[in-house]
Amino acid sequence: MIGNVQNKLGKVIEKRNFKTVKKVIPKGDTIPKHNHEKQEILFTVVLGKITINLDNDEDHTLTPGEILSFNGKHYIQGTALEDTTIFVTLIDE
Repeated sequence: MIGNVQNKLGKVIEKRNFKTVKKVIPKGDTIPKHNHEKQEILFTVVLGKITINLDNDEDHTLTPGEILSFNGKHYIQGTALEDTTIFVTLIDE
């Protein structure tokens, strides 16, 4: 088989140097402050609306189709403004 279709929560792809995780975040729920040392992050919104804060300094309100990319040494935290579905890709440096 050439292609592999995934439609589950949690890790949907895991390879040697990257992984992609799918999460559903209900309105009002939060992403606790954390970071991912030695990784580049692609934070993709596919449904809903979420506000992401980086390093307690920089705010981004993201809607479907938008991708926030940043170095994982920075701290991320967020709040879902609507029921939100995201894909987070973590790429090893």
